Amino acid sequence: MEVNYILYVSLAIFAASLSQAVTGFGFALVAAPLLTFIMGPKETVMFLLFSGLFMKAVMVYKTRHQGHSREVLVLFLGSLLGALPGSYILRIADSGTIKMVIGIILLLATAVLVADFRFRIVRHRLAQSVFGFLSGFCGATTGLNGPPVVCYYLNEELPKEAMLANLVRFFILGNTGTLLLSYYWGTFQPGSIIELTLYTLPAMFLGWTAGERLFYKINAAFFNRIVVVTVFVSSVITIASGFMS
Repeated sequence: MEVNYILYVSLAIFAASLSQAVTGFGFALVAAPLLTFIMGPKETVMFLLFSGLFMKAVMVYKTRHQGHSREVLVLFLGSLLGALPGSYILRIADSGTIKMVIGIILLLATAVLVADFRFRIVRHRLAQSVFGFLSGFCGATTGLNGPPVVCYYLNEELPKEAMLANLVRFFILGNTGTLLLSYYWGTFQPGSIIELTLYTLPAMFLGWTAGERLFYKINAAFFNRIVVVTVFVSSVITIASGFMS
């Protein structure tokens, strides 16, 4: 692999890891728009799903005494159902379509977050299953499984510590399940992805270290604003990339 290529990917992973550590979900949101300029959309999705496992494993360990594992499991099971049709669509869809789907998902998530929309959930298990399904479908097709689950937890108004812990548990389960399904469909080919991930591990852990320090210095209101800005900037970059392709 060329040095310039590895450096560019490493910078993208550093920024993504920083965002992930601060918000609990920003890994793919930040990295996907940047990486689609030098990778195909399908390769970007698979690389982020695989490389993100390392980052999330560290965060799961760090937050092992927080969060609610039972509701995370319900979300995860729903995401497996959503990943089934999503993995198949990734296999047959063209690159331009996938890029535009990424942008549309991010714009919709931004609109929901900016509006500060809240609704009363009566059947929590059903809602978790639905949002999990949407997350799995989005994750398998675009690598962006975060927005549906983030919107669910923002609606529930969880403390930022509990939200972070739940998100990283969900994502490590969801990424693993989606990768297995993608391998079955033939869209995940580990060879070059593993090599590139190993090159970018130093940047990943530097980003995580910086992000963890920032996380404990920000209050809940500023945390929510960071979430909104992260989603919006990613949507603008992604749609621009889609138009250029």
